Amino acid sequence: MSIERRCYLKYDFWYEGVHHKGCVVLDEDSPGVQMMYDDHDIEVTWIKRIRHKGKHIELNIVINDDAYDPNEGMVVASAWVCVYSLKDNIIDQFEPDHWSYIDEYDDSRNVCKETLYTA
Repeated sequence: MSIERRCYLKYDFWYEGVHHKGCVVLDEDSPGVQMMYDDHDIEVTWIKRIRHKGKHIELNIVINDDAYDPNEGMVVASAWVCVYSLKDNIIDQFEPDHWSYIDEYDDSRNVCKETLYTA
């Protein structure tokens, strides 16, 4: 029996008195998760949409996806939260209180808010 390896984004933040905490499997088949490439296909932005009091929150993180870069699979930009109105206008944006990226393929790629800025 083989164990399927995955990449995760764990998050924890408060917005308008509501605690949002969870773990997102970064996979296109995960419910509510979307993957977007940049114009050059060297970075992937993973986006998780969360409902919130008649608005929606998008939690995202950017991962290096350049096969020719030794930093492939590493976090390029911190996890970030954008809050949108029902008309898709940005209301607020901020970094979550806590987040961590877990890569079960390669532990050396694991990073969290506290360690990303010290690397």
